Amino acid sequence: MSKILIASLGTGIKKEGGYGLAKYEIDGKHYTEKIIAKALYNHIKFDKIFMIGTSRSMWDAVYETFDGKDEDLQFRLYAKQEKGSLEKSDLRTIETGWEENFGMLGSKTFLVNYGLNDDQLWSNFEIYLQIAEYIENGDRIYLDITHSFRSLALMSYIMLDFIKSVQQKRFTVEAVFYGMFEYSYEPSNTDRITPIIDLKILFEISEWIKAISALKNYGRTELVAENSEKSFGAKSEATKLFNGFSESISIANLASIKSYVNRVRNKLSVFDNTDSVIMKLVSKDLICFIKRMDKKNLSDFQFEMSKWYCENKNYAMSYIVLAESIVSRVCEKESIGLETKEDRDKAKDILHRKADYRSLSDKYGIPNIVRNNIAHQLSDRSCSAISDIENLQKRIDGVEKAFNALDRAD
Repeated sequence: MSKILIASLGTGIKKEGGYGLAKYEIDGKHYTEKIIAKALYNHIKFDKIFMIGTSRSMWDAVYETFDGKDEDLQFRLYAKQEKGSLEKSDLRTIETGWEENFGMLGSKTFLVNYGLNDDQLWSNFEIYLQIAEYIENGDRIYLDITHSFRSLALMSYIMLDFIKSVQQKRFTVEAVFYGMFEYSYEPSNTDRITPIIDLKILFEISEWIKAISALKNYGRTELVAENSEKSFGAKSEATKLFNGFSESISIANLASIKSYVNRVRNKLSVFDNTDSVIMKLVSKDLICFIKRMDKKNLSDFQFEMSKWYCENKNYAMSYIVLAESIVSRVCEKESIGLETKEDRDKAKDILHRKADYRSLSDKYGIPNIVRNNIAHQLSDRSCSAISDIENLQKRIDGVEKAFNALDRAD
């Protein structure tokens, strides 16, 4: 598990034989350096640095700042970068300095294009995929987006999100640093301090966007629970509520879900008392779900869950629960027990024999066949998957009409 700084490097402006110094401030401490990467190293002491720049970036300043002593070598770096002719092999001396002088074994430099067109952007994309190969599970990443052109900073941010989401590397983003040079020119900033601010909240918002999208579009809850624990702690009441929700939905056990709804319906005020904008936003979906599923009768609860599963594209569970809701409705109408196989078999027999249930029996046929094929992984309807999905909503609507007709008959 390593602390890794991923930093981009700009061209800089060399005046009077050297680059200007900046007085950086982070966590109340000050570091006067030519490049922010050195200030960050002094403050955090990284295990590795991955630095990204073009063939014209100020690599000579990196060499000098990180204790490079060979002035001829530094000049050769400067001469090549002025011509834009630097190659990857020229930067090996910087990597060696990081390893030998600072113990940052495995540190790397990467040369990218300016990203002037799609070809160059895709080429840079491939460079970031190379960087991903050096990131291991458990690593703690610190991203610096201060220097270089803005598109590179944006790509650094997006690619870090890509690596975590698509390649599923299990690392944490500890900080997204930006040295705010603009503030150093404020009239009130008499000491010309350049504050280093942490924009990690942007990465956290991105994580919440994915979690909320998964919840709204697919009914997936694990990302919401995971982000809640990161943001508010494992012991917070909100996190406990989301964890319970995630566990109940993930196992697809309706008894567990109904028990969860009954257990937490009186605890929703915890979301009214939070100051978190994110929590207020994401809690709306949980509150809506709890209120929607808070049904007195089991058949009503099952039927509502069938609709919810259909809305969230979990068609298999929707069919299973739809069929069970019909059996439960007969159990309730006939005052038969709801839980044992014997009672539910008895209800099925009544469903098919009793004239009062003829319409509901007709609606039960195909959903039950689909349910059995899903539950027992049969191949009888292997050619009907698309039509079963397309007709699911129509079948749900048909069951709802039959339920309403039964209620009116009472």
